[in-house]
Parts: sequence; C-alpha cells; structure tokens
Amino acid sequence: MARPKGPSPESIKRIYAALWKGPKSSGEIRKQTKLHGNTIGSTMNDLVNRKMVRWRKMGHKTMYEMVKTKPPEIGWEIPWIELMMTKEDWKAKWDRIDKLIRKDQMRIKWEKMFNEFAYEVLIKGNPELVKVLEETGLTDVPLQRLKENLDVPYCLECLTNHKQFHKPIYSIDTGEFSCPNCGLVVTVEHREELQKETEKESMAIERPKAHGRYSKEIKEIKERIRKHRFLKESLARNGERA
Repeated sequence: MARPKGPSPESIKRIYAALWKGPKSSGEIRKQTKLHGNTIGSTMNDLVNRKMVRWRKMGHKTMYEMVKTKPPEIGWEIPWIELMMTKEDWKAKWDRIDKLIRKDQMRIKWEKMFNEFAYEVLIKGNPELVKVLEETGLTDVPLQRLKENLDVPYCLECLTNHKQFHKPIYSIDTGEFSCPNCGLVVTVEHREELQKETEKESMAIERPKAHGRYSKEIKEIKERIRKHRFLKESLARNGERA
C-alpha cells in the first residue's frame, strides 16, 4: 500500500504543541514529542516548505519557530488546523469536543492542546452557528461543517427552520449573496474578497483561450460556475411556478 504524502497529522500535532511557547532545537523537539529524529526532520522540512515554520542559527544550534501564516483575513490558525486534522477528526461531533474541553479529561499534552486549538478555531470561531446548533439540538454535526462555515457561512434561517445546510451564492448581476434554498440575502464577512474571487472565476471562463489550453484549475472553475448558473435558473423557474 502506498504511503500517504507529507507528514502525519499526529506528528504535526506534537510539533505544534512543542513550538507553541517558543523556538526549539531539534533535540528539544525530540525530547518533548518523543518522535524519531527522521520523523522530526521530514516533518520540519515539510512545514518549512509550507512556510508554517522557519529556522535560524543560534551558535551551533538550529532553532525552529512557528510562523503566523497568511492570509490574515482568514486567520493564521486555519492552515495549521487543516494539517493536524485527520478524516476521523473532521467527522468528530462538535458537541463531543465541546464537552471534552469543558471537562478537561485529556491526559496527553499534545492531544489536549490539539482539542483546545480545535475548540478555539472551530467552535468559538463560529458563535452564531453554534448558538443555532444548540437551540435546534443538532449535537451530531461534524467539525467539517464548522470549518466550511468559516469559509462562507451557512444560511442560519434554513438551519433554524428546516435543519438544512445551505451556502449562499454570490450573484454578479445583483451584487449580493443569497441563499439558493430560501432566497434570503445573506450578510457574508470578507464580502469583497469573495466577490473578487467569483468575478475572477467568471472572467476565466469567458476568456479561457488567453491562457492557452484548459488547465485542471480552469475546468474546476468552469464546473463551479455551471452549477451556480443551474441553481439560479432553478430558482427562477420555481419563482415562476409559484
């Protein structure tokens, strides 16, 4: 069986816990994390290449320290949480993480820190969504939903009334974000960045030949725009029938 690409989330969790309070040498990281030297070396190389960690010489020692990654409007912690989460972590119920933090039941240092980190970023970072989840009794919602809500928030109206998750769609024609299910205009934080991204994607579809052959990225953009137009047409037809 082929080995997974890149370092394991478990290794990154341990290294994150070691570097959180300040720079460490590879020896200090090894002592704190209990990881093999080769594992530390390959993981640190990957994190340095991703610009998540940087190194500097202090005498004969090489010291490693965390980098607060960009873009700042999203938050430096988002790239870290994505690297540390496994498929099973993303499936974990948000309510379970909430209870673990409140009861402080974790014994292993890096696991405790990881859960605290997930709690700060995903649960405390989504106060409005969590409030609705509590009010509607949706305790089995996975952490993946909370991560997606940080990118573009779900329509809380549909979630409250129908317990359904719907993402607002930006319309170039109206210049607004609206829910594809109920049609409610949704206020989206980072509105300008998302508008520019949508308009840029649309232009890429309208003028693909300027970039030569279709790349994989252009094809993915084209598919997203196609789905967007299909939803708009469906909403228009449903309105006419009503």
